[in-house]
Amino acid sequence: MKNILILDLDTERENALIFAKPEGVQLPTTKEEASTMMLEDIKTLTEGLSTMINLSEVNGFHTKESLVEAVIKHLTYQPEIEDNDEPANNQ
Repeated sequence: MKNILILDLDTERENALIFAKPEGVQLPTTKEEASTMMLEDIKTLTEGLSTMINLSEVNGFHTKESLVEAVIKHLTYQPEIEDNDEPANNQ
C-alpha cells in the first residue's frame, strides 16, 4: 500500500492544521470517495503515530504507556469540527 498525507501545523495561522495530498494525487469527487480516502489517511496517521511512539520508547525518551495515555486523552477531548458533505480541493 502507498498513501501520502501531508500535515502542516502552524498555530500562528488561522487554519492551524492543514491536511494535503501531493500534486498529482486524484482527489475524491464524491462523499463515498472522500470517506474511503479519509479512512486510508486515518490508517496512515495511526501507523505513523504508532511508529513514533515505539521509537520514543525504544530510545528512552518516553514510555509507551504515557504517550498512549496522552494520545487517548487528546482524542477524547476535541472541539467540534465543522461537518462538510462535499470534499474540498485543498491543493
